[in-house]
Amino acid sequence: MSPLANALILIAVGLVLAFTGKRLFWLLVGLAGFVLGYYLVGLLLPVTGLIQLGIGIAAGVLAGILATRFTRFLLHVAGFLLLGLFAVTAWGWAGFATTVPITILVFLVGGLIGLGLVGFLADFALTVVTTLGGAALVVRGVSGYWDASNSVLAVIAIAVFVVGFFIQMRRRPR
Repeated sequence: MSPLANALILIAVGLVLAFTGKRLFWLLVGLAGFVLGYYLVGLLLPVTGLIQLGIGIAAGVLAGILATRFTRFLLHVAGFLLLGLFAVTAWGWAGFATTVPITILVFLVGGLIGLGLVGFLADFALTVVTTLGGAALVVRGVSGYWDASNSVLAVIAIAVFVVGFFIQMRRRPR
């Protein structure tokens, strides 16, 4: 798969996640499954392109189907995965070392924070987690194809987060 196609997929998935959030819970969990499958395959196996995309899609479909049966559990999993992804993305923006062990550690710490947020502040935290996760995917897509400075990437992330947050909060039942 071309780098442009890869970037566009990540941007599209990120925007859908940031703007729909918990409204489409099964989609949220499916997107988290896609991200997990996509990135784990890229990190652990020497495959790219359509194989990586296919495994990501399969993981996403499986997660979306499971979301209809194990909603509460998968809500916590989604919080863990999406805030873990955001933590790794923010770590890279800050210019810190991104070796595999450090990346895994940063992912785990961010994921545990996401798990805690969803556990204690379920509705509000889910909005924050989905908008942060969506912003992280958009930034990964942009930085994967276009040469953008960290400042530009930070502005993009903040814009996606703020717009997504307000769209989701506006749709909340009062």
